[in-house]
Amino acid sequence: MVLLGAIHFLIAKYLLPDIYFNYRIIFIYLFLLPLSLLGTLAIFYIHKTDDSLIGKGFLAFTVIKILGSFVFLLPFLMDQDDFTKPFVYQFFAVFFPSLIVETFVILRMVNIVEAEKTTQVENP
Repeated sequence: MVLLGAIHFLIAKYLLPDIYFNYRIIFIYLFLLPLSLLGTLAIFYIHKTDDSLIGKGFLAFTVIKILGSFVFLLPFLMDQDDFTKPFVYQFFAVFFPSLIVETFVILRMVNIVEAEKTTQVENP
């Protein structure tokens, strides 16, 4: 997420029009970073307690993250100014790559769990 933030900052500052660079973009990271960390920690906790619930936990976390995103964006959408559209665009430009990275992390975890189960079955 830090690398994504650095890339986002550089693109907004040097490549995009001036309207895209505003101090409010920090709010995107202040919202998504803790939410992503909590979700990932919850998935790791589920992994330790019951491996069969990892997929359901990830689905629940993703739904919570999407609903939380709508709640997060609502004040910005209700009080629109010139920066509203660029802010929403930037939010989703950060949201989707972070969701893709989280998906790959969870898939990797599931694959490791399945490999461990296969090894245990083959070598009792």
